[in-house]
Amino acid sequence: MWVSQAVSRQLPFFVDFLGLRRNVVILSLAIFCVGLGEELWARFLPKYLEALGASVLAIGAFGTLQDLLEGLYPYPGGMLADQRGRTSFVVLSFICFARFPLLLASAHGPVGLIAAFVCAGLQEMGEPARKAMIVDLADVAQRGRLAGVYYFTRGLAVMPAGLVGGMLWRLNPRTPFFVATGVCLLGVVLMVTGRRSGMESAE
Repeated sequence: MWVSQAVSRQLPFFVDFLGLRRNVVILSLAIFCVGLGEELWARFLPKYLEALGASVLAIGAFGTLQDLLEGLYPYPGGMLADQRGRTSFVVLSFICFARFPLLLASAHGPVGLIAAFVCAGLQEMGEPARKAMIVDLADVAQRGRLAGVYYFTRGLAVMPAGLVGGMLWRLNPRTPFFVATGVCLLGVVLMVTGRRSGMESAE
């Protein structure tokens, strides 16, 4: 609560213009953490798989598996989110965002990599819930504006991530994955905090 109160007190016009209410601030910060965590390793994934001994064909197959699962999961995820509550599915998807790089860093064979990519597909179960929460948390007149805030937040997270990930890779190829897990877990903590303090009631 103190985050949004401080922002509101210092930048009232900016807050009103962007629709930055308390729950919106929490959601935006959580999305920033998860987006940053994901992009720390995403651009280096083919190189990492190659270092593990995967062939070009295997790397393509893992990418196809991920795309297939990411296409299959959103529909049931959105349907269940409408029935069970959207915040729960956003938290679940953020946990998968944190778990995926950890599974990748710990994988030592095809079975471990397949388990990791199945987890990656589960990330997308929360995508419909995230988009629906943006609509739920905004006033009718500010919904398009708030969608812009969502993509702006994602863009800010993505912008420095590749460079930071490259620096971490130079320390150890697994380092970006471990750091990404920690950053994504921060997003989970923010979402759980928001849920406990009333974000769910916005649904």
